[in-house]
This record gives sequence, C-alpha cells and structure tokens, in this order.
Amino acid sequence: MTKRFLNLKNFAAATAIFTVLAFAGCVPDPDPDPNGPVDHDLTIAEVIDRVGPGMVNIETEKSSGSGVIFSEDGYIVTNDHVIRDTKTVYVYIGERKLEAKKIGTDRRKDIAVLKVEGKDLKPAVFGDSDNVKQGDKVIVIGNSLGIHNTVKDGILGNANVVFDTGETKN
Repeated sequence: MTKRFLNLKNFAAATAIFTVLAFAGCVPDPDPDPNGPVDHDLTIAEVIDRVGPGMVNIETEKSSGSGVIFSEDGYIVTNDHVIRDTKTVYVYIGERKLEAKKIGTDRRKDIAVLKVEGKDLKPAVFGDSDNVKQGDKVIVIGNSLGIHNTVKDGILGNANVVFDTGETKN
C-alpha cells in the first residue's frame, strides 16, 4: 500500500473550481494572433471580460454558490457542498434562470458536475495551470454570498504544496 498525496495545483482544480483562478499571465486570448506575442500583462478588467461570462450563480433550497460553464452544451462544474442533499438546483446565467440536472458528484474532493439546457452558453476561458509560478498574479472571480462576479486579486503563494489526503491506494 502506498499513501496518496495531493499536489496543490490538483487540489485547487478539484476543490476550488467554484471560482475561476484566473492567472493573469496564462488566460488565453479568445482570438489569438498566431504571429503575435502572448499578452502576459492583462488588466483585471480584461481578465473579467474574458472569464466572467463563464461564471454562474447556483442556488438550491439550502445554499448558494458559484459555478463555471466548461462546455457550450451546458456542463457546469461547482462544489459538491453547494448541491449536496438538495432536490432542486437552479443556475443563474446573467438574468436567465435554468434548472440543472446533477450529473455527478465527489464528496471527498468537493466537486460536482451539473447540466443545463440553454442557448448561447459561453464557457469560461481557461489558462494552463502548468505555466504558473510562485509570485504570479492571481485573480479570483466567484459569486461570494450570491453576489455575481465578485473579484479579488493577489499573488500565488506556492503552487507546489503537497497535502497528505489520508487515503491509501492498493
């Protein structure tokens, strides 16, 4: 038996997916110029413009939280604790209210996948977390307390922290 460990990058992707950690240096240009330079100096407003349309607010009879649209056909990632033990899940995309179907959850990793039926769904723009380094600028966008697209910024303190999950693998 070997003990399983969790790298901070994987942990952030699995448990903090309810917000988009937009690393200003790795958010791709939606219409890149193949011959042009990569823009590593986006303003916070530019990052919000690129990522914000893919953020959603999620409400249930028990709680609310954030989610991220990750495909045009309506798949959304959120946290398991937001939708756990609930009967009805609604997703707010701007002013639209859509009922969501639970596709799958993982309580231990606190992640859940939902599906909505709707038109003009805009997936979030994702960067490549393998390209971030300690000290890079970080912008966190979410729906704190049900307020759509709240924003905080800071720096990435450490991308290589490893946590002991307590699990063992045969």
